[in-house]
Amino acid sequence: MKTKRGPFILIALLLIVLIFIVGVRYGQRVQTTNKAISLILSQAPSQPTATSVPLRFSTYTSKGCGFEVLYPSTVDIVKESTSEAKLIDGGALTVAASCAKIPSFESFFKDKSVTNQSISFQKKSYPAKVRNLNNQKYFYIVLQNPLGKPVYLAVEEKFFPLVEKSFIFK
Repeated sequence: MKTKRGPFILIALLLIVLIFIVGVRYGQRVQTTNKAISLILSQAPSQPTATSVPLRFSTYTSKGCGFEVLYPSTVDIVKESTSEAKLIDGGALTVAASCAKIPSFESFFKDKSVTNQSISFQKKSYPAKVRNLNNQKYFYIVLQNPLGKPVYLAVEEKFFPLVEKSFIFK
């Protein structure tokens, strides 16, 4: 008995079409899910960026010593007179200037750990005393104002570039 091939071919074709339709429907469902996930992820809140307070600067003017210098807003003036000024940041000395005969901060640089070196300040070389204290380096230099009066300057190393660029005699 001979069987006819026609019904088997028809069943095979219908089976292939059925597999194709099921595959297309599965692909559509996956595509819809991907779009939903993409939409959810695009609307998810991102981590807020930390906003930093912009650093502001003020000008300190010493009329008694005849100079001006910039200092950051985080620094506080703790001592100010006609002949001396001390600026601190977080309890640590950042800048001290004096035109007194013996500045009050001079004793800070009379320790055994003080070294002498030459530093460049506004394109001129000055002898300086250097002291390291609590992982901070301090410079102590003596400048002459235009009237020939000595101005004693103590500066913390991290503030030295700002002081060097902004220090002017008036």
